Order: sequence, then structure tokens, then C-alpha cells
Amino acid sequence: MRLLQELCSQAKHLQPNHRQQLLARLISLGLFDIIGTILQHGDPGLQNKAVDILVNSVAHDPSTLRAHMVQEGGKHLFSQLLQLMITSGDAGLQEQILEVGVLWV
Repeated sequence: MRLLQELCSQAKHLQPNHRQQLLARLISLGLFDIIGTILQHGDPGLQNKAVDILVNSVAHDPSTLRAHMVQEGGKHLFSQLLQLMITSGDAGLQEQILEVGVLWV
């Protein structure tokens, strides 16, 4: 998760077309599915990293997450975000989840 988090964080320093290519490749390799699994089964530290990756990817191109959400796998990710939002006692994590929601809409 640290590697993925660092890749997504460093992507903001790339040229827009290279940033888009990197994120598109990560998504095609199952980035959002991995994040959904981490949100469901990961410890709080991993969950924070997963949500941070979502924030970074959605900030660059919200259409990729929108496209994923209309697919079957997107329903799993959406339900995991909602579940974590409701059950987490971490205000910072809840704020990041809200930021993801605001950016992808």
C-alpha cells in the first residue's frame, strides 16, 4: 500500500498525459478492487492509505472512479466506503472519505 500511495502521490508531479497514463494503468491492474478489499479487511493504517490513494486518484481524474462505480465492482467499493464512514471513529479518515465523495460527484 505504501508503494501505491507513493506512486499516486508522486503522480501529481508528472505531466498531465503521463499522470493520466500511470493512473489508467494502475486502475486497469485493479487498483480500485484492491482498495475495496483493503477497506473491508485492512487495519486502520492500511485503510487510511487506501483512502488517501482514492483522494489522489480522484483529484487527478474523477471520471475514472465514476466509471468504476457504475460497474459491479464499484458497488463493493462504494459499500465499503459507506461502511467505513459509519463505523470509523477516525475523524480524519471520515473527512478523507467525504473528500472522495465530493470530488467524484
